[in-house]
Amino acid sequence: MLISVVVPIYNMEAYLAQCLDSLLAQRFTDFELLLVDDGSRDASPAICDRYADRDNRIRVIRKPNGGVSSARNVGIEAARGRYLLFVDPDDWVDEDFLSQFLEGGMDDRTLPVTGLIQHRPKAGDRLLTAPARNEGPEGRDEALRLLRRCDMLGFVPNKLYVREIVMRHGIRFIEGLAHREDELFALDYLPFVKRVRINERTAYHYRVLESGHSRRHKPCGLQLDVARRLHARYGELFISPEDRYITARTYLRQTCAALAAAATPEELGAAAGCARDARREYLAAFDRRFLTDPRDRKVAARQRLVFALSGGSARLLRALVKRIHI
Repeated sequence: MLISVVVPIYNMEAYLAQCLDSLLAQRFTDFELLLVDDGSRDASPAICDRYADRDNRIRVIRKPNGGVSSARNVGIEAARGRYLLFVDPDDWVDEDFLSQFLEGGMDDRTLPVTGLIQHRPKAGDRLLTAPARNEGPEGRDEALRLLRRCDMLGFVPNKLYVREIVMRHGIRFIEGLAHREDELFALDYLPFVKRVRINERTAYHYRVLESGHSRRHKPCGLQLDVARRLHARYGELFISPEDRYITARTYLRQTCAALAAAATPEELGAAAGCARDARREYLAAFDRRFLTDPRDRKVAARQRLVFALSGGSARLLRALVKRIHI
């Protein structure tokens, strides 16, 4: 068994068949399909059983509801393949999705990455891709920077993971964390990567559901927790001056978003303190040469607000920050 494909499922009856049909239509066939039902209350369990009856590569695993990270972790423990792949149940893939990961051969220190398409009902499709590259140790860091700039680093389904590395180093999705858990998992895996191979094709179709909660709907405490975790990991992995600027810019943007979501005096104080700390780091790393992203101007506007009210009311700071959406 070469690849274990883990699909965490919770109440996805409307989309699950399309997902499973696309996986079973793969040109590459040496894989198992682990359907982890996370306590669904709709017809998803019956759909899983129906597909398992048709194809002996499918295993259905049932567990009490514990969230997507919990379901993925159960899939990791049950997997038998040499490689791990994660697919969301509301997404679908092209027929060459699995085979493209193996093009050019594989070794256990290579991270294959593919492009993807975000299907957004209101904003239209968004292609996330990068020029094809196959970089060894000397070009690894630059390839990872490219993925970061192209917003491809934080997704889990567009990468193939070595199961033995995941098991040996205890890399797991953080359970109970329902925000950017994909990105944290990917970042925890990167220290064990020696080569990066980027495929520019977009064979993964990422469905953005209108019912999903955007970042601004996440509780303040959750946003701060995730911002701190991401800040620490990016700070360890990316150390060039431009990397440090991007890390600081992202941290300031995220702490301001948390500040805008603050609902209690305690949250307001914590978020305002983090935003002020983030602003200091942002200014220390700032260099006009790095201003290449449209988000830079918006972050700069927020940092000026943080400075203007750095000694004043956190409540007023939040009110003004909320007026500049990032």
